[in-house]
Amino acid sequence: MFGNVVDRIFKAHRKIKEFERKTEEYLALNGATKWKAERIKAKRLKLFKEKYKHETDYILQNNHTGLYMGVGVNLETLKLSPILLPWGDVSNHMITYGTTRMGKSYLMLSIVRQNILHGDDVTIFEPKGGIGQQVFNKVVEFAQEANRLQDLMFINPLMPNASEFFNPIYGLGDDEISSMIASILYPDAKGDSQFYSSHTFSTLKAVLYALTFLEKASDVDGTYVAEKEKKEYMKYLKIKEFKNNEIQFHDKESGLILPDIADRIFSKIENFEEDKKVIFNRSFITFKDIFYYIDAENLKVLKATVEKMSIENTNTHFWHLSKMKEEAISLLDKVFKIPEEHHSKISVSLSNFLADISTGLMGQIFCTIRINPILLRLNNPNRGMILLVQPVPLKIKKVSEYFNKIYIKMLESIYGNVSLSGRALSPRRHYAHLDEGESALYPGVESILNKGAGLLLTLNIYTQSLADLQAKLGTTIAQISQDSLNTYVILRMNDPKSIAEIIDAFGDNNFTETNIVGGEGGARISFSRTTKNILTKESIRKLRVGEGFLKNKSKEYKVAFPIMLDVDEKHTIQADMSEQEKNLQRLMNFERSLEKELAQ
Repeated sequence: MFGNVVDRIFKAHRKIKEFERKTEEYLALNGATKWKAERIKAKRLKLFKEKYKHETDYILQNNHTGLYMGVGVNLETLKLSPILLPWGDVSNHMITYGTTRMGKSYLMLSIVRQNILHGDDVTIFEPKGGIGQQVFNKVVEFAQEANRLQDLMFINPLMPNASEFFNPIYGLGDDEISSMIASILYPDAKGDSQFYSSHTFSTLKAVLYALTFLEKASDVDGTYVAEKEKKEYMKYLKIKEFKNNEIQFHDKESGLILPDIADRIFSKIENFEEDKKVIFNRSFITFKDIFYYIDAENLKVLKATVEKMSIENTNTHFWHLSKMKEEAISLLDKVFKIPEEHHSKISVSLSNFLADISTGLMGQIFCTIRINPILLRLNNPNRGMILLVQPVPLKIKKVSEYFNKIYIKMLESIYGNVSLSGRALSPRRHYAHLDEGESALYPGVESILNKGAGLLLTLNIYTQSLADLQAKLGTTIAQISQDSLNTYVILRMNDPKSIAEIIDAFGDNNFTETNIVGGEGGARISFSRTTKNILTKESIRKLRVGEGFLKNKSKEYKVAFPIMLDVDEKHTIQADMSEQEKNLQRLMNFERSLEKELAQ
């Protein structure tokens, strides 16, 4: 069956090229009627389906070996071949540049499909959504094709009843959480920003160190934490069971969103009762809890609580707990020494940020449960993860940017722990695809680009131009980040500066030119070596939809990327209507009913 699959791909490829050439010639001479345009569309779809079938055969045959990037010409040997990149050669991050509607999303979908078939963990950041929810429906199709529907997870802040809930700071250390929040609030920590970033970090660290001490002192053997883990996991399962019901109703029944730590810590605790000991819960803290604690009055209560917590001399952890208590009090004292005018500014910025991510739509995603099912899935050797994230920036831009950064920061911390322990999360590589990738990047992301690939984490970034990266990260950091990339894909681009830098990145080739000169003494032959850029401005600007240049390691290709068919409308999964849509629909129905009454 597979013996001549390459020949069939080439034949289908040539038929498409010939069809497009003849179509362009015809339209240039005759224009297009509606009838003719429909016939052209139908013929093109038929040819695409034929090539898609043959490429699917090739992918299924070779998926264990490498990533199929399409039919291409090696720019050094000029040999036409299927471009199959060994998996090891695409593990060190990839970036795709191309202006809008040139095929970036289709290429991303083709790579995602092959990742899923290969058994990898996959995260897809897809901010656009769009009519028909193409990416969502294709990912479901790919999961079904690979018999991995059970691995599918979905996050969309506007669809809480369909979304996965997770606590992104579960399992992270005190310093990691403090650093995450401070670096998102102050991404460019220079001048005044550096001052406020430092004090924000100190404030958060003081709160978390205090809670860590209180939890350890009140639950020395970890019995409570172990029981709480089981209860939180059962809550998570119950939420999944009740997904089709109103989440708010379930919250009232189970108290999932309301912070139970705060209820305990701010009740009167001067006199402990031995048979009813208060347990302080740091291990399952959420953004909502931190938001509660950073209030100035609550910080004072927290400090008083730490000071009043007694440690029994007979406790085998006495020295360690005493040291923890001393550190917590010292850090809290430092916070109270911050000048009032500075503390007020820090408090307002921090409170606003924590309010944004712990209430409303984002709060439902991050603070409904206290564990992190995504972390559990990444650590599960027997069950993979296919996670589609739709942060909807057109609807809630600031919330979307926060979400992207928190998720990538979470990955950075998770894989940072892998680096320290030397133990992989699971045997699977994790590919994170960032469509409109600049929205998820931040100064500091170069760290994960430098180290992630060696820890089984690969980022595939899709953006319009290098200028977008530089605007987000700054020129220096964007260049450092570029140096960590192993694979470049270039579709048609418009930004002249970005084009010039891409031409430079692809480098040049040496050519031997033969010159024959005639004269009275006969012909003379001379040879000369010249150097030419592999790419030119013209070659980039002439690229068609679905075509591009590919650089992987030391090899460069011009490629027609794999065909990706649109979603079959007969099998489209429709998203639930939002409250806004329901309200509008109700008003439209009312308007129509009035029009009917007036017409009678």
